[in-house]
Amino acid sequence: MAEKSLHAQAKLYFALETLGWHSFQDLCITVAKHSFGQIPVTFLPSKDRGRDGAFYGNFSGPSGTQLNGVTTIQCKHTSSGTANLSAAAVKDELSKAKRLVLKGYADNYVLMTNYGVSGPVEEELRAQFLKTGVKKFLALGRDWMNQELRESPKLRMMVPRVYGLGDLSQIIDERLYDQAREILSTMEDDLSKIVITDAYRQAAQAINDRNFVLLIGEPASGKSLIAASLAMSAIDSWKSPTLKVSNGSEFKLRWNPNERQFFWVDDAFGPTHFIHEMVQTWNSVIPELRSALKKGTRVLFTSRDYIWNAAQHAIKGSAFPVIFDSQVVINVQDLKPDEKRQMLYNHIKLGIQPQPFRREIKAFLEKVAANRSFLPEIARRLGEPRFTKGLALNDASLQSFVENPRDFLKRVIEELDRPCKAALALIFVSGGAVPSPIESSRELELAAQLLGASSSEIRDAMKALNGSLVKRLREGGSEQWTYKHPTVADAFADIVADDPELLHIYVGGAKPDRLVKEIVCGDVGIEGARVIVPSSLFAKVASAVQRLPKAAKLQFLSTRCDKGFLEQYISIYPELSAEISKFASFSLAFSPEILTAAKLRIFGLLNGTTKEAVIAAIREIAIERPDMDFLKPQYIGDFLTSEETDQMLKNVRDHVVPVAADLIRRRERSYDTSETPNDYFGQLVEVLETLQDRYGGDDSEVSAVLSDAIIDAYGAMEDAQRAYDENHPDEDDGREFYEDSTVRNSTVYEAERSIFDDVDE
Repeated sequence: MAEKSLHAQAKLYFALETLGWHSFQDLCITVAKHSFGQIPVTFLPSKDRGRDGAFYGNFSGPSGTQLNGVTTIQCKHTSSGTANLSAAAVKDELSKAKRLVLKGYADNYVLMTNYGVSGPVEEELRAQFLKTGVKKFLALGRDWMNQELRESPKLRMMVPRVYGLGDLSQIIDERLYDQAREILSTMEDDLSKIVITDAYRQAAQAINDRNFVLLIGEPASGKSLIAASLAMSAIDSWKSPTLKVSNGSEFKLRWNPNERQFFWVDDAFGPTHFIHEMVQTWNSVIPELRSALKKGTRVLFTSRDYIWNAAQHAIKGSAFPVIFDSQVVINVQDLKPDEKRQMLYNHIKLGIQPQPFRREIKAFLEKVAANRSFLPEIARRLGEPRFTKGLALNDASLQSFVENPRDFLKRVIEELDRPCKAALALIFVSGGAVPSPIESSRELELAAQLLGASSSEIRDAMKALNGSLVKRLREGGSEQWTYKHPTVADAFADIVADDPELLHIYVGGAKPDRLVKEIVCGDVGIEGARVIVPSSLFAKVASAVQRLPKAAKLQFLSTRCDKGFLEQYISIYPELSAEISKFASFSLAFSPEILTAAKLRIFGLLNGTTKEAVIAAIREIAIERPDMDFLKPQYIGDFLTSEETDQMLKNVRDHVVPVAADLIRRRERSYDTSETPNDYFGQLVEVLETLQDRYGGDDSEVSAVLSDAIIDAYGAMEDAQRAYDENHPDEDDGREFYEDSTVRNSTVYEAERSIFDDVDE
């Protein structure tokens, strides 16, 4: 931590000069609202009216200055980080101040600026403004603005882009500084450009109110940037250790019941398409998740919208309802015009485009931001020269760039030299991440073979692409290379799928466990599946699939291949029938054996012997657990016919009703408080209530037995709940009020000065 100690010796300054006039004006109003404790009534983003905000009433301002009446706020921004204010710089404001005084708009005048303000200049300005009729004058300069930001974690949460504008070692706890640096190592540039949208506010409110939020949006809608902002706020404002995990197993391993943590889970249900196994890992740790939230740990999930649509049916929502109550949908169509303009401004102004490019594109930016297809990721690409190489800066070309982002990205990748394409291929064949430094590996050899580049060329190319198409991510003390944005993976997968030679090498050389997460065999209708393998390569894929562990193999066969592939697979590996007859676990929920058998039965590929063996296994589980999951298509596919389902229900009734009371007593005796009563007794109650609904009206004796059993079961749950509550007393969950940073205005005027006015400075 020697590096941090050196940083701490210097006073922290945020790079306010990089904000631009419009963002700085917004920052001033937010800081004024926070520091003055007053809500701005009027906000005037105009060119010549002479005030950018106003307060009405009596209150105490900075340094205890008493302000009475109408207070005008005027903001003055400079693109220099070292410039000091002079009287000449505000000469034009004096005549405006005089007019405001005459209209009754300026009893007090507050000048907020990122210029440095010296004592003599402040005295000179006060004298001049008092001559205009202003009663009180304040000049709040760069030092004051930085001090307010340094001293208030709540203010930084309201303006999260400042996390990317300064070295945070002075304000981040030493224990958490490394985690903040890991986030900033890959997101600092993006955080400095973030725009506060309704989605950000809703996400912050949800995670404050419920300790959980699920961010849902289409690709390139800005989910990860919101997540990174909230993660930084968790470190800064809540002092919560922040951990990135990818599945429920990692969460369970890293959750500390004695510490309030912040878990960030990107693509919780699959990176590009829905993956059953990932949902299952979360279903398996729902008790731990609930307990963690209750103890004050915060959890953030992100998911692409189409993946969430596919995943909903597989999540045990009744056991974890907060996942449905705490959703924030990022709909890019709902972005306000000002938000789009600000995103575009930030990425052009703070990107690495040369000034001639910024000057030439300036005239087209209003129309780019107004395009209905505009995405936050479009703004980032326009700020990066690698994406705009060869782009004609005219209206038609720029509108096409906005409306066809995937095509443009593919073209950018296709125009790269072989070593750069091989670097992207290395990440692709490595499952999305490559340890840094890059060492010799099977994946490196495969990438070199795919694109015809040497290992040393690939290593050099990876460094050259850093910050544009790839990024070096620091996590858990180690570093790895990954794509700058998931859409790069989408575009590269399209390139592989469209090139028969590349596809042949990839299918033949990739590790089976990584291959089956990227491909589908035939058109099976999985949205987001990036590489569709033709029948000519089925044999190669079958050989790779056969080398997988049983669960992974059956998962692929049941979800990612068509009838043609299954026919070919069974002809090569007929032992599949015997494998699906033997269940790996005593549960029906998402059994890979049943789901595979259902797929084979639908296609007419399941032999009679195997069918009867699977039915017998379902019957045994349904009776012995007991378990009603055979009634749920999401768990067993369409394996059972309606007649077989009816017979299964009758078997459960015949075997469960006579022993219902014994089942409840056994569960009571074996209950311990490590599991919630709802989880422990819920399955049995579901069985009893289902049988009551089905048979209670036709058989009074069965109905009476089931009614008594249901009453006893709920009584047992109540007793267990009292024991559970005694062992899990409510704790302060550490929630804090999240103050909405939205500035509410009673008067809004159309801006006469374009936000892009200084984008080329």
